[in-house]
Amino acid sequence: LLMREIGAILDEESAVTSYTTAIGGYLPKFYLTIAPGSDAEHSGQILVYLDENAGIGSYEAYAKYLKQRIDDQILGSKIEVNLPAITAPGSDIEIVLYSDNKNILYRYADELFVKIDKMESIEKIYTDIPRAVYQYEMVIDKDYAAISGLNSYDIQRQVNIALNGLKASSITSKSNEFDIFLSSNIGSMADLENLMIKSSFTNNKIMLKQVTTLELKSQVPIVYRYNRLPAVSLECTVGNGYNVQDSQKHIESLVASTIGDADIRVDYRG
Repeated sequence: LLMREIGAILDEESAVTSYTTAIGGYLPKFYLTIAPGSDAEHSGQILVYLDENAGIGSYEAYAKYLKQRIDDQILGSKIEVNLPAITAPGSDIEIVLYSDNKNILYRYADELFVKIDKMESIEKIYTDIPRAVYQYEMVIDKDYAAISGLNSYDIQRQVNIALNGLKASSITSKSNEFDIFLSSNIGSMADLENLMIKSSFTNNKIMLKQVTTLELKSQVPIVYRYNRLPAVSLECTVGNGYNVQDSQKHIESLVASTIGDADIRVDYRG
């Protein structure tokens, strides 16, 4: 769906002559100057071909325009618009921060992101700082559940079916096979708490909220590592007319003054 939405935007651009789309991964390796990446269901890549006589000005300016137009029309996704690299693709400057203290690491990385983003020479900056997500954790009162004739399997299985549905069987009609999918109409936490859980031993039904407590908790879903320690990367693209070496020296000074004597190690790449 996302790729179709981007494709619809490109179809409206008179300067775009054609484009090649890869869904669920990245373009083949023979596109040597296109940023590589691993296959994943939630990713994709589009290679756009432009009419050299379309009068769009510089390719850099058109890439910025295209990025802005896509961002204005499509929300909730991370979309980058880059020109093919003359050499191997990658960021102009990459800073890797790593430490065994994740809280300190993420706090200083956030602070550095804001400072570097304010630099005039930096056109754009990306970071992989993981953000905490909130989810409900179901805590089972095993003693009361046992008295009620329920076990953890009964509760977890029926809650999972209620939330995610279940392919129960299939039916064949006129040589066509169709799946039979069971799902619930749970639309709120109250609906879930009032879900009736059936005991596999007694066939009695007990409300979920009588044997469990739902607690809202936050957690970091993923931790990136570098040299076996939790790590964060800051990738910077230097704007036209600015020197990469000068920008990196400025960034190195910012990093040193920001993290001070904090237990954070720093590597520079790019």
